[in-house]
Amino acid sequence: KGQKSIIHLPDGTKVHLNSGSVLQYFSDYQSNRYVELEGEAFFEVEKKPENPFVVKSGGITTTALGTTFNVNIDDSGVKVLLIEGKVRVETVEKTGGKILNPMEEVTYDFGTGLSEVIPANNMDDVLWVQGIIKFENTPLEEVVEVLEDWYGVEIVIVGEPMDFRYSGQFNNEYLSNVLQTMSYSLGMEYRIEDKYVELKKNDAMKK
Repeated sequence: KGQKSIIHLPDGTKVHLNSGSVLQYFSDYQSNRYVELEGEAFFEVEKKPENPFVVKSGGITTTALGTTFNVNIDDSGVKVLLIEGKVRVETVEKTGGKILNPMEEVTYDFGTGLSEVIPANNMDDVLWVQGIIKFENTPLEEVVEVLEDWYGVEIVIVGEPMDFRYSGQFNNEYLSNVLQTMSYSLGMEYRIEDKYVELKKNDAMKK
C-alpha cells in the first residue's frame, strides 16, 4: 500500500501497478505472454498478434493482441475497461466470452458472472495512472479506504460517526493537503502521526 510501480515486461509491455497490487509472470513469458494479477493494473501491451497477451484475474482471463486496458479486482468482482485496441474477456472455464471495443467495459461478479458490455462514459477509472484521485459524492468510508491504499496509512474516525459524502479531485497531492481540503469542506479536523491518521468532527476535537 502507498506505492505505485511501473513494470516493463520482457516483451516491452508496460504495466502500471496500483498500490497494494501484485503481478506475476513466468519464466516462459517470451513464448507464452501470460500474467496473473491481484488488485489493479493498467496495461500498455506490445503488439505481437502471433502471441496474444493474457491476464488472469479473479476468475476471468482478458486476452489482447496490442492494446491499452485497465483491470481492477475488488471484493465483489473484476472490472475490465478497454481504452485502445480490442480484448476478449471470458471466465477461466472459457464460458460467456465478451469482446470489448475501445471505451467499453465489462464486469465479472463473483456471484453472478460476466455482465453485458456497456459503454464507458468517462476515463475516471484510469485517472490513478496519472496520479489523480477523484471523488464524486463518495461516502466518507469509501474515501477513507481509497486514501489508506493510496498513501499506505491507517485512518481512524474518532468519536461519533460522520455521515458525509465528498466530491473533489487531487493531482499528486500530499496527504496533508488532501486532508486539509476535505476538512475545510466537511467540517472536520485531522491529526497525522507517521502512518496513523485520526479524523474527527470539529466540535468533537480535543483542544
